Amino acid sequence: MSCPKHRELEEALNTERYKAFKPTTAEERLERDCFGNTQADLVAKIREEEGEEYYQKWKHWLWSRFAWEDYMRVAG
Repeated sequence: MSCPKHRELEEALNTERYKAFKPTTAEERLERDCFGNTQADLVAKIREEEGEEYYQKWKHWLWSRFAWEDYMRVAG
């Protein structure tokens, strides 16, 4: 069983919608959450906290529209 922090990511990776993810567009990357962070800010924070190996393993997901939209639903 995974820790709660990664459970949602693991569930997302097992769904069909993840398999068809698309990267965010340049305009979408300028969108800010309620704290004023862009997707780049959040990815940079994750990369710093989790380390380079984690980032390299999950970078396609972290930069996906799917991940950003899921985050915005929670943050909004």
